[in-house]
Amino acid sequence: MTLFVRDADKLSSVPTKASVFQDDVDVLDRSALDEAIAGQDVVYANLTGENLDDQARSVVASMHAACVKRLIFVLSRGIYDEAPGKFGEWNRQTIGEDLKPFRRAGDAIEASGFDYTILRPAWLTDEDEIDYETSEKDKPFRGTVVPSVADHMDNAADDAPVVDPRRAV
Repeated sequence: MTLFVRDADKLSSVPTKASVFQDDVDVLDRSALDEAIAGQDVVYANLTGENLDDQARSVVASMHAACVKRLIFVLSRGIYDEAPGKFGEWNRQTIGEDLKPFRRAGDAIEASGFDYTILRPAWLTDEDEIDYETSEKDKPFRGTVVPSVADHMDNAADDAPVVDPRRAV
């Protein structure tokens, strides 16, 4: 697993199987990204921005170049319009337009041919607890608060290869 971070000092802990690659370079800098991904088994990406889809395509390209096939990518709830009811309505009205690059990033990941997990957290908290639910793509999203993305990410990294690579959490 590679953690490509801007400031490693902000990491409170690093999973035992992780390598930390610190650089101020954007993930769109393919040479830096290629170097970070080379030789890894798993890539975990937790990125954001108006160009998130371009960033996802850059990660996918570097992974293809390095023959890395396992990707865990954090996007957002709502990218598949899966939040039901009043919360779903609120979600679409409040951040629906902002989700477009997240959805395009998801589309790039889905088309990659990788064994991937897309994490779709709702509201993140800093609670010291492990509490989350998983849902499949095209199923209604459950819950609104996710305190334990790191725990789930670590578990996803340990998962055996999945038969259906279209899994989304």
